[in-house]
Amino acid sequence: MAGANLKINNKALTSVQKKQLAGFIGGWHKTNKNVHMKRNSLIFFLAIPLCLMVISGTRYQEIEEEPEDNRFNKTILAENLDEPMAMAFLPGSKVLIIERKGVVKIYDPKKKGIRKIATIPVNTTVLRNGKPAHVEEGLMGVITHPDFEKNHWIYMYYADPIRPKHVLARWKLVNDQLVASSKKIILEVPTRREPYKCTGGSMAFDKSGNLYLAVGTHTMDTKPDTIRMPEGDMIINTTETESAGNTNDLRGKILRIQLNDDGSYSIPEGNLFSKGMDKTKPEVYVMGTRNPWRISIDSKTGYLYWADPGRDDNDLDKDNIQGVDEFNQARESGNFGWPFFVGNNHPYYAVPDSLKKGDSLSTASHPLNLSPYNNGLKKLPATKTPLIWYKYGLSDLFPVLGNGGRSAVGGPIYRRADFSKATRPFPSFYEGKWFITDFVRGWIMTVSLDEDGNLKSVDPFLPNENFSSVLDMNFSPDGDLYVLEYGTKWYSGNSNARLVKIGYEAGNRKPKVKIAADKIRGSVPMKVQLNSSGTMDFDQDSLRYEWVITGNPMKKTFKIPHPTITLQKPGKYQATLTVTDSKGARSFSSLTLEAGNEPPVINFSFKNGNQTFFFEEDTLHYTVKVTDKEDGSLINGRIKAAQVYASIDYSSLPYDQLNTSLLNSRADLFSGISTGRILIQKQDCKSCHMMNKKSAGPSYLKIAGKYKKTPKASDLLADKIIKGGSGVWGDVAMSGHPGLSKIEAKAIADYILSVGQPQKIKKMALKGSYKLKPPPDQSPYGSFVLTAAYRDRGSSTMHAQTGQFLQILRYPVLYPRNAEFQKGARLITTPSREFLVDGDGAYFGFRSIDLSGINMINLSLFAEKWKGVAGGYVECYLDSLQGPLLGKSQWVEVVEARKRAKEGFSLSGKQIKGMHDIYFVFRNKDAAAHQLLMEVSSVEFSR
Repeated sequence: MAGANLKINNKALTSVQKKQLAGFIGGWHKTNKNVHMKRNSLIFFLAIPLCLMVISGTRYQEIEEEPEDNRFNKTILAENLDEPMAMAFLPGSKVLIIERKGVVKIYDPKKKGIRKIATIPVNTTVLRNGKPAHVEEGLMGVITHPDFEKNHWIYMYYADPIRPKHVLARWKLVNDQLVASSKKIILEVPTRREPYKCTGGSMAFDKSGNLYLAVGTHTMDTKPDTIRMPEGDMIINTTETESAGNTNDLRGKILRIQLNDDGSYSIPEGNLFSKGMDKTKPEVYVMGTRNPWRISIDSKTGYLYWADPGRDDNDLDKDNIQGVDEFNQARESGNFGWPFFVGNNHPYYAVPDSLKKGDSLSTASHPLNLSPYNNGLKKLPATKTPLIWYKYGLSDLFPVLGNGGRSAVGGPIYRRADFSKATRPFPSFYEGKWFITDFVRGWIMTVSLDEDGNLKSVDPFLPNENFSSVLDMNFSPDGDLYVLEYGTKWYSGNSNARLVKIGYEAGNRKPKVKIAADKIRGSVPMKVQLNSSGTMDFDQDSLRYEWVITGNPMKKTFKIPHPTITLQKPGKYQATLTVTDSKGARSFSSLTLEAGNEPPVINFSFKNGNQTFFFEEDTLHYTVKVTDKEDGSLINGRIKAAQVYASIDYSSLPYDQLNTSLLNSRADLFSGISTGRILIQKQDCKSCHMMNKKSAGPSYLKIAGKYKKTPKASDLLADKIIKGGSGVWGDVAMSGHPGLSKIEAKAIADYILSVGQPQKIKKMALKGSYKLKPPPDQSPYGSFVLTAAYRDRGSSTMHAQTGQFLQILRYPVLYPRNAEFQKGARLITTPSREFLVDGDGAYFGFRSIDLSGINMINLSLFAEKWKGVAGGYVECYLDSLQGPLLGKSQWVEVVEARKRAKEGFSLSGKQIKGMHDIYFVFRNKDAAAHQLLMEVSSVEFSR
């Protein structure tokens, strides 16, 4: 009963029952007065519920409280995936992951790594205006057979690389290797090789062994067409009347089939159409879906659940029609309305005025498909209503879902009985809840249902966590929730495309240890202030601290949080802090201290110019200074100018990508900035290429050698990188990368061509001038990188130390998605990325911005009516939310079309200099809860 409440599920006790209970308790005390108090109290309190049962006949259930968010740990298991689409679990807690371009990978928790095991030939592009363009197909779905440990069967759903069809096939996966010869084609869905969307691909097994397969409409997302009908004109999307609304087509459906061992299948009882029924497909369990995304089966009830993202319509307001997303439940086979009905069975088309006065052309109880594109039944099964539906604007029924862009994604239904061997199951609070998410809005919600499957509530799950476009999530056999995040840019490998594990920590939790030192290297005697600030215990237990310092030969113990130590002899020392809570749980952390050689100090100073931004055509007058305690300085010491490296490089990469890469790569300080090398790490190149060994494709060394003397080799390779190609190095085709710009592809090509060639170290004078002008062949929106380094001589007792300097001067436009401070902010993933603010008091901010010489700060804002935003105004604060108010914007009005509002804050005459934090706070006291105020595109600083 620990951590739980007892809830009476019946009426209150009567006065007679209360007297009976009082008498029982009194008798209990009298009978047990000589029993030890602790034992008596325990038995007494355990007996109370039993007494209530006896007296009132009332039924009790254990209702566990919602766990605190800090009991969940989010762990990133793998990053830099290339369009991950779906996952399945394998024995040994391994995870099978598929990527859209056909790559199959396995994550192994024991090796803590991910590796490619196969590539399935798939189609991912179509020709548009004579050029390849991505479409939403490729390798789309994967699932393991329920008896995988016996038969080793996995099933994948993919777009055939040659013919216009989608294919469900079975393979054997043995010892983490896909057996190519074992492939069996189970089912094929005819499609078109056109720029279509909505492909589905999700699969699930029920307890009877039936396989459910989600098949999208595979339709063009065009504006609705007008169809001439005898009764009048009907406006509807014709490409979907021949798929989702067609009983004689497999598209826009959820299929249910019984798999046979020989690779064939049969039709189970209970599907929507009986076998042999004219103008129907017997495989269909659910029809009338647009893009059934991530189906799940409730293991207790057998109900089917899925999400269905709606169209992008936002301009049909005269009929109160917009794109609508749905979360659906099917207790039996049925028709869910698309493309004729959406949401609460609202007609998704316009009908003639003459019909609006009387009967509609089609009703939810008697839907019709009268389209000339329909070769199935004209009279369709009655339309069922979804559990949840929502548009761009704020929903009256489900305001917690927010507003703005949308793309619904389904998830698992949690049943504790499914995880009998789980080492860390989720708490029973989540029993029977359906986990759902939205690819665009970035939240995860839980849907609570009653015992009959009726909707009770929708609630946020870990609302303070950021999820980057979730495409799949499910519970592992260990009981953890795994989340597959696609990342922020469509049709591209993303650094934040990753596999994430969310684990629940029950009972007493170990302390979280955080340690630091004011210096970790220095000359002797080396005085060090050790610090444990930030160490904490989620259970608020009292903590005991024990520092142990060892090395050369020394061992000292301190039982205080922040000791000061002095290292008298040169050498390496280990400082370890162990923290123990009042229940005996302990955690530790260590750091290494090096005494005997003070690191050099580098200063790359310039008299003029901003320390954060560059302004084109400015000239920096700079000086590089080096001092070292043992070696002296450039002027008075043994340091020679030739031993000091200094460089100013330009990179076309945006600041956020460049900053992350440089801070984790010291090599760049000595070889200049390699934009191409950084970019290549963010693409899928490493799946097929290695530096000096052949993989699926040739090594970089081989490529560099082949094109060494080719004229305009850089441009040639850049085109191949963007468009893809085959036949040069064998039969394996290289996927195109149309998401890369020509500048980015050329940077990658330049890096590949440089492999194996003598590297020229770029150095510059330690004092001089430099004009901040981006190269003409690169994007002007990049960054200048100032670097300097010196490696000292070391000593007889301690190795040499390197001092380094790094400063990035970025283009004077910041993007709110990179803000260091945020509250009520929402990053929405679309082909472009949108940053919106949610509710009165939402804010974002940036740390350490040099405002010297800055006269104006401008925000680009959008408030479009169709997104359901409220509008408002912006306040700008310096250094903190309670700091000086720099200004207040005009009211940003909500408008019909996308129109930018440029609101500025003038700094002229305020004489603000130096580094400051800066905050932008958004206000509208009349906005509803969970309502978006506006979109913020950028923040521009000007002089």
